[in-house]
Amino acid sequence: MANSTHKPVLISTPKPINDQLPPWKIILHNDDVNPAEYVVRKVQEITKLDEEVAVQKVIEADKTGMALLLITHKEKAEFLVEVFESCKITVTMEKV
Repeated sequence: MANSTHKPVLISTPKPINDQLPPWKIILHNDDVNPAEYVVRKVQEITKLDEEVAVQKVIEADKTGMALLLITHKEKAEFLVEVFESCKITVTMEKV
């Protein structure tokens, strides 16, 4: 058998599509209409944030007027805005 002089071929794995899409912020705005417990529960349900983080975000929005909930791609951000809107909770999206 002859000695092989072939170099190993490195195959790169494609990045997940979420890493390729431009990021957008989802911002929770202060709400003087809904009870805080309701907003916390909906933030948990919709974003899958744990209770402690959801409570912190709602308190921050109450004290400062807004809080960054999460960063995601545009299509998911648009979807989340619609879902929160259906719950009568104000969130906006902003390009990072």
